[in-house]
Amino acid sequence: MNEGIARLKYLILLAVLATGYVFQPCVAQGTKKIPESWKLGTASGLFPDLTPETLREVKASGIEHVELNWKPDLVNGTPAERLAFVKNFYRDAKKAGLIVWSTHIPYGKKFDLAETDPAKRPEILRNAKEYIDLAMEMKVKQIVIHPSTEPIADAERTAKIAACRESLKELSVYCRKKGASLNIECLPRTCLGNTSKEILQILDGIDNIGICFDSNHLLKETPQDFVRAVNKRIRMIHISDYDNVNERHWLPGKGVIDWNEVISALVEVGYQGSFMYEAVKKADNDYSFKDLKPNYESLKKAWLNQEYAQAIPPKSFLVCGDSKILIVDYNKSRDSIPQVIWSWDAHEAQDLPEEFRNRKFNSTDDCKSINNGKQILISSSSGAIAILNVADKKVTFFAEVPNAHSITLLPGNRLAAAASTHAKGNKIMLFDLNKPNQPLFTDSLYSAHGVVWDAKRESLFALGFDVLREYKLNGNSLALKAHWKIPGEGGHELGLTSDENTLFVTEHTGAWIFNQNDHQFTKIKGFPDAENIKSLNRDRSGQYIFTIPEKSWWTYHVRFLAPERSFAFPDMKVYKARWFYQ
Repeated sequence: MNEGIARLKYLILLAVLATGYVFQPCVAQGTKKIPESWKLGTASGLFPDLTPETLREVKASGIEHVELNWKPDLVNGTPAERLAFVKNFYRDAKKAGLIVWSTHIPYGKKFDLAETDPAKRPEILRNAKEYIDLAMEMKVKQIVIHPSTEPIADAERTAKIAACRESLKELSVYCRKKGASLNIECLPRTCLGNTSKEILQILDGIDNIGICFDSNHLLKETPQDFVRAVNKRIRMIHISDYDNVNERHWLPGKGVIDWNEVISALVEVGYQGSFMYEAVKKADNDYSFKDLKPNYESLKKAWLNQEYAQAIPPKSFLVCGDSKILIVDYNKSRDSIPQVIWSWDAHEAQDLPEEFRNRKFNSTDDCKSINNGKQILISSSSGAIAILNVADKKVTFFAEVPNAHSITLLPGNRLAAAASTHAKGNKIMLFDLNKPNQPLFTDSLYSAHGVVWDAKRESLFALGFDVLREYKLNGNSLALKAHWKIPGEGGHELGLTSDENTLFVTEHTGAWIFNQNDHQFTKIKGFPDAENIKSLNRDRSGQYIFTIPEKSWWTYHVRFLAPERSFAFPDMKVYKARWFYQ
């Protein structure tokens, strides 16, 4: 019954989309606004070290706020060592242009506010007060502390809550005298503060202590429900994603959190602090602080186009093959069975001429979402390219391109396509969207397989049999700027990574990263090599999606890595698959 209602709501929403309502300049961009105070921040645990050089790199990556996490060697050191450290850290951060927005008091038995032994509590509170003093040396805006350790048995929970409240009352008085803003963090599992109801119970009557909302700690209610329940008590946030099984501290987008809902809830309650990431680098989380700004920009873009983003879930992917294009909801797919939420079949597209409808789109081989997910670019090795609306499935542009293998949108209503091996192919073609089937310009490129527009560099990159080229758009033509020999032969996939500083390149023997700054090809760390990888893409969370042929040039599976997963498409000769939102 619930599934039926959900499906009905989805169909109604698609019908609304089809009217063009949300495809007008987005209401969100006019009346909705990300608060100016939401500067990008991160916990320092994501840094390789805290040297002045690293702090300058952090600032250069677009991060403005930092939360200091205490390393064990300092926690186990002397008060004099800790004081010297914070003075040096504050000085270096300030020189780098960073604001030390917050600090996290260490956690463990030495800092357990819920300790029920009254003989141990004075030392615990002395420890906490020392770190409050250290925080004020750095002029931080917010201080975070855990309300308890774990595990906590049900039988002792009431006593633990009472002990925590007594500790917080004393710290409340101390913070008022120091001018410090202290916040207890919501925690997972059996820790105290694992629900909005309990954390408000803990803070009842202790008005000058706030809450740190940690999005990946909530296992008993959704993050957005927690935010709305505790409301203006939130002074600090820790942003990361999870699987709702346990805390994971993944980058947003890798897990199950509905980020549009979370951001909406934070806006509704008037949160005015830093947008502080607390993603943790682990074996399955291979990312750095340099990945945070692209991730944050993606979250903001999706929220500003919220009505549309709710129709196509954030973690969805495109699949192309035969005459079809599919959109699949990754999170709602189960086991190896994909949850297809949208499909298009060229054979049913009555707005295409008969020859295109029945012949030239028989083998779709690339698909990319554009214009904030409102449209899809399509190429087909049967001899054509097209642009398709997602909402009403209307074809807004089509053109003949011999053995088309890739397509990309350029500024000025321009479009570039790669025409691969064919008597009339082996070239790059430039089109004006207002003049289909009238190429403005062509340039010879043997076995052209990939084209990507790099908006950051205002360059078109094109991949051929054994060469990667960079072009500049010059009115109605393209000017070759540079070229590089690729590490192998049979160039195939070409895709821009989310940081816009590197390109994915695949050839007959494996996959590579091409750095657009130093023009070097390197192997992709942690990605297994394979022959003839047809598509390779990575989303903002760091998860890879890729296809490898099983028979001739096609496969029946779309594969994922970090984390690993696979979906079967037994009735479709799949060529490429891409994340809908990168």
